Amino acid sequence: MKALLLNGAIKPADWTNSPSSPLDPLYGAGVLNVFNSYKQLGGGRQGYIVSTSVSTGGAHPPTAASGTISTLSGWDFNTNTSSSKSDGVNHYYFNTTNSGSDATFTATATLVWNRQRNQTAINNLNLFLYNAPNSNLVTASTSAVDNVEHIFVPNLAPGRYDLQFGKPAEVLSAATKPTRSHLNFSPCRWISPGPAPMWFHLADLPAGFVLQAATNLAAPVWNTNNPAPP
Repeated sequence: MKALLLNGAIKPADWTNSPSSPLDPLYGAGVLNVFNSYKQLGGGRQGYIVSTSVSTGGAHPPTAASGTISTLSGWDFNTNTSSSKSDGVNHYYFNTTNSGSDATFTATATLVWNRQRNQTAINNLNLFLYNAPNSNLVTASTSAVDNVEHIFVPNLAPGRYDLQFGKPAEVLSAATKPTRSHLNFSPCRWISPGPAPMWFHLADLPAGFVLQAATNLAAPVWNTNNPAPP
């Protein structure tokens, strides 16, 4: 539930973060949006495509696995197991595609886990997003101060990506135990199919947008609802 609420939050215009500080010092993950979180919950559980072990401190680029998660909105509750001589990495592959040549996507991913009492070696995980074809790191979340990692990429180009989480080498020890974690990922823009009315949703409302609604797509029936600014 914590991961879903954090991942569904809307980012204000001045929201910012960094790999070592994944949450904004003022807004945290953003402004709570339970509807977004509910849609991500409804996306269903998406298990990792492949799990790998790399030598302690070694690189963990995308593998040659060809599988992908079945939907871009969902969650997982899984275990990462590492030993004193290797880092365990779980890989979630996904594709962003669109008919538009200049299309961009927004990617949000949140990782939380249970911090074990009186343990140090198993209380830190990291979150990474790689461009799968060229193995370039897009962004990462590597906070060492709590049990949350969060990434937000508002302009993700169409392509194939590897979302992965694993244990950083510097905290591994022979006493490392499996750690359970939640993982969420979602697109921010989508259209709800079904009977009228049809809804077009923007999970992150940028400045200058005007919210309008209509019972069908025949012009000119769009009406401004005059909602409060996001």
